[in-house]
Amino acid sequence: MQVGDLVIMPGCSIVPPKPAVGVIVKPRVNKGKNRRTARIGVLWSGSETVEMEPCHWLEVISESR
Repeated sequence: MQVGDLVIMPGCSIVPPKPAVGVIVKPRVNKGKNRRTARIGVLWSGSETVEMEPCHWLEVISESR
């Protein structure tokens, strides 16, 4: 995952039931061996704030070039 990629969080949806789409806006932090602690900044559609989400919760649906 890198800045500019579009992501979803599988299993999490908005109403009507479809996944919310976000864009990676901040690079990954805590790149250590424990992947569960690695987080990345996501700006979700319909939001005005950047959320630091666990990387292993996200799925890339479109990569930036």
